[in-house]
Amino acid sequence: MENEKEHSSAKLFIYSSIFWLVIFTTFGFIVAVKFFAPEFLGDTSFLTFGRVRPMHVNGVTFGFLSTGLIGISYYIIPRLCGNKLYSETLGKITAVLWNLAIASGTVLLALGYTQAREYAEYIWVIDVAILLTLLLIGYNIFQTIARRTERKLYTSVWYIMGTFLTFPLVYFVGNVMWHPETGSLQGAVDAVFNWFYGHNVLGLWFTTLGIAAWYYFIPIIIRRPLYSHLLSIIGFFSIVFVYTGVGGHHLLQAPIPEWLKTVAVVNSGLMMIPVLAFITNVGLTMRGSWNSIVEKVPLRFMFIGAFFYFLVSAQGTFQALRETNMFLHFGQWPVGHAHLALLGCFGFLVMGAIYYLIPRITGKEIYSQRLMNYHFWFTILGFILFFASMTNMGLIQSSAWSRNIGVAILLLQLKPFFIVRALGGRHNHRRAVHLSLQYPFDSLEGRTSGTKGITASRYADYGREEGGRIQGECPGLCHRWNRIVSINGVHRCSPSLSPDGLCPFRPGTSIY
Repeated sequence: MENEKEHSSAKLFIYSSIFWLVIFTTFGFIVAVKFFAPEFLGDTSFLTFGRVRPMHVNGVTFGFLSTGLIGISYYIIPRLCGNKLYSETLGKITAVLWNLAIASGTVLLALGYTQAREYAEYIWVIDVAILLTLLLIGYNIFQTIARRTERKLYTSVWYIMGTFLTFPLVYFVGNVMWHPETGSLQGAVDAVFNWFYGHNVLGLWFTTLGIAAWYYFIPIIIRRPLYSHLLSIIGFFSIVFVYTGVGGHHLLQAPIPEWLKTVAVVNSGLMMIPVLAFITNVGLTMRGSWNSIVEKVPLRFMFIGAFFYFLVSAQGTFQALRETNMFLHFGQWPVGHAHLALLGCFGFLVMGAIYYLIPRITGKEIYSQRLMNYHFWFTILGFILFFASMTNMGLIQSSAWSRNIGVAILLLQLKPFFIVRALGGRHNHRRAVHLSLQYPFDSLEGRTSGTKGITASRYADYGREEGGRIQGECPGLCHRWNRIVSINGVHRCSPSLSPDGLCPFRPGTSIY
């Protein structure tokens, strides 16, 4: 059992994430119904399509997923640094500020106040509040790291540090915050800025925080060390070097410079380097422990999320090619792709992490293991329904338009798919409600969690091979990578790439 007071800010963020999941999936269901019944709630101004859709998109992005990932980071960093969070008070203040910003932004969107830019609809005042809160969260995290008792930096710490160094800048630039009147530029230039931001929300926010969480939780749940610290660092620098340029593949048919399109296509292909490094690392870490996916529901959520991460990345590389992009880009295919990334990939990760963390920060058992298991299978079913329907619609639309068949002719044919999409979304919304109902019962339930910590020395034993080496130890490669990294001007980071840095935990410290 963890000290509840010690993790109070992480707990506040995680509970907030559950609350926002229920609220914003409700908006998502309303949006889905409007595709085949446009008159649904059409007499209510704040529930018209043009308002409820950005409420849903920004709410899921910043309300559910971001809130959950921040809470996870607040939990992970102290565990890996061997100390407490620098300031739980500041952590709780940032939770309140973050939730106030999300709630205020949602109300303003409902009233029609918007910047009308994809993923950047919040107006300038809300942007300022979110940016300041991000900086405070980053300050709290970096102060915790600076006061660590663990000398070596485990790979999850790298990813979280990189996130809070880069994303505030991405948010400032992408939301054009130096133009408070409009929050935008003019013409095609604004589209370039918009998709620089839109894709880096995924790459330098969700992906980096998500990989940090996977690299932390998977080894701990299966009680085996990470296969290769080196692979994780290769993935880290690959993301840093190539991800910022991929947003232009959303604009391959737009009047932007051709060199920018080429950079986007090439970088989209190179993005498979960190993806393959991650999947290889996770797969080899899981060797001999695949039965844990069946036995442990939180791990099952996380592993399915990791699988969807590979799938959405491969799909993104494929649809970034010029010919496939021209064919697929203007239908429902990219919408399905976006849902695969946000709900399929990071949504499953956050839900699995929530199920894992709640007993450890409250000291109470999950109210119902059966309900948790049902939640997983029914969420998978709902997700497959609406993802498959959107993908099929996208292929039908693209095929028809390539043959000069008009939009109106397709509408009746697509209606059954829109209905299936709404049913799948409703299915997931009901599962979100079930998730939210677990925790009032948890708080009332008197059963104490039986979770026990294990020391790092015991943890390392799970991953030892017959030769006595911890898996992933590769001294020669580590030393060569140090020299490669130093060429790129980041040689200060190299100490944790040494062979001694492969095990982030000191003997005698609890990894739970």
